[in-house]
Amino acid sequence: MALRGLRAAEYVKTLPEWNRKDLIVKGGSQGGLQSVWVAALDPDVTAVYASIIWCCDLAGAEKAKRCSAVGRVKYFPALEYYDPVFMAKRIKKAKFVIPRAGLGDYTSPPSGIAVCYNNLATPDKTVKWYQGSTHGEIPEKPEIVTWSTGKK
Repeated sequence: MALRGLRAAEYVKTLPEWNRKDLIVKGGSQGGLQSVWVAALDPDVTAVYASIIWCCDLAGAEKAKRCSAVGRVKYFPALEYYDPVFMAKRIKKAKFVIPRAGLGDYTSPPSGIAVCYNNLATPDKTVKWYQGSTHGEIPEKPEIVTWSTGKK
């Protein structure tokens, strides 16, 4: 799956429509995971929009007693090769936006998304925390708290 995303980015860069400047990856949940992978592995990515990123902090429950996702597989060290919290360290220049992280999400727990956000090496990063939001539901008028280190 990681190679498929990387190959898709490589293909896009062969198209005459590509302006040779902007390469944006976007996705939510598993697509958010894949967006992190592509941005970490392709230095041409200029912006990432990854919502409710899945599989963040796979070791967190076992190693640091942080919240674990419902139904998550048992941790073993090789999972760290796929964990977005480690891939985030490779994203050094792309603008990175997490448009939604649900504070009531047990599929993509907020503790893991916070670790991913904090590990991002890029100076331009933003996350929007939605109070009461689960993985698939957003309250009608949620309180939203934004963390940002980027350009306004």
